[in-house]
Amino acid sequence: MARRICAALLVLLLPGVLLGFQLSSRTLEERVHDASLIVVGRVAATHSRAPSPIMGVGDTRRVSLRISAVLKGKAPEALQVTFADVAVQDFPSFRPDQERVWLLTATSEPGLFSAPASYESVLVATEAAQIRTLLSAPGPSVRRP
Repeated sequence: MARRICAALLVLLLPGVLLGFQLSSRTLEERVHDASLIVVGRVAATHSRAPSPIMGVGDTRRVSLRISAVLKGKAPEALQVTFADVAVQDFPSFRPDQERVWLLTATSEPGLFSAPASYESVLVATEAAQIRTLLSAPGPSVRRP
């Protein structure tokens, strides 16, 4: 009986624990430093949308971006991104047609990037000015490649 109760509690609490782990925030400077590519753009096409296997973590999307500016790195001609839509900075008001700042990391697949911990990687467009300031600041912490 006690094992069943523990198992039930684990099933109920695990999604929250996992989401809490994902939501351990880092500074914008750290995120900019860690990103291999930072672009401003909007979703041009959705290639796939899959429900998360973990309740409450949101759908995983694979999209193509229409880029309006590259802030860091070199964007491939055909850029695709994977991200979890529940975790974007302004969920639930996120709409794919809105312009965003995308802090991306490369994957092993050419042309495919990831927005890890999307709430930290898919930002409202107004964040671009602060990111430009961080990238132009002298010092070793955040640099353009």
